[in-house]
Amino acid sequence: TWADIGMIGWLVDGSAIINQIPLCRCSYGPYARAMVRVCKEESFHQRQGYDLLIQMCRHGTQAQKDMCQEALNRWWWPALMMFGPSDADSPNSAQSMQWRIKLFTNDELRQKMVDQTVPQAEYLGLQVPDPDLVWNEARGHYDFGPIDWDEFYAVIKGHGPCNRERLAARVRAHDEGGWVRDAFSAYADKHAPAQAVASSFAPTATHGMRGRPQAIKETIMSQKEWPLWEVFIRSQHGLAHKHVGSLHAPDAEMAINNARDVYTRRNEGLSIWVVKAADIVASSPDDKQPLFEPANSKVYRHPTFFPMPEEIKHM
Repeated sequence: TWADIGMIGWLVDGSAIINQIPLCRCSYGPYARAMVRVCKEESFHQRQGYDLLIQMCRHGTQAQKDMCQEALNRWWWPALMMFGPSDADSPNSAQSMQWRIKLFTNDELRQKMVDQTVPQAEYLGLQVPDPDLVWNEARGHYDFGPIDWDEFYAVIKGHGPCNRERLAARVRAHDEGGWVRDAFSAYADKHAPAQAVASSFAPTATHGMRGRPQAIKETIMSQKEWPLWEVFIRSQHGLAHKHVGSLHAPDAEMAINNARDVYTRRNEGLSIWVVKAADIVASSPDDKQPLFEPANSKVYRHPTFFPMPEEIKHM
């Protein structure tokens, strides 16, 4: 139903963002950096979903509110399952916690989800489908009923309510898309000889001049102007590579070495990227208006487009 769209945004993406926000500070740098952008998307989805439910539950008809309650009845428990098995039954949680890939256990994150979401459901005037749900003053948390983990493992094993339909759709898409794969294969076979010849003259990033014919080496070394390389450095305390300048070098290996000598003389860098300037495709600042117009006209992609009532916290 239409209520499912809002419920998925509120609960499913809400569960995801509770799980992912701590990952922004996890020990694996690439994962942590990616999570920053992912969380922005999840926040937008969560607020969009909750805004939809506000319109249906607080400003809509009784039939629309009933539709939302029915959707909550179906999505509440799967949303709690999204944090994974309980700590006692999770085979990887202990190791992930030791490596600090995870900063909170499955049960801790699930508890946070319940504590944050129940007041939000009350604001909508919806009843959480858990007869055991009660506020525990001593713990400062909600107590909630047992999760049906048999349902959880059944879905994982491919016995969920829509698993067969989804698998059938993917099989059908694969079969009907066979002609596309055949066309790509035919194109690759047609151009393979030319590509093989071209690659025999191409420099390698890790071995520089080694492995190329002597004549090619002499030709490149005798050029009046070596290629221009753009240099990006990741600082000792940074997470991203930043552009620091450019230099000329005959190949990638020499560019790396020159960049090291020029831009990290005092051991400022953790790693170096070099990219041929000729290989960089860039937009013009003069084209800013038409280039970014699609994003400018979609302000609803920003979480702040969906104002939340003052009573709603943690969103």
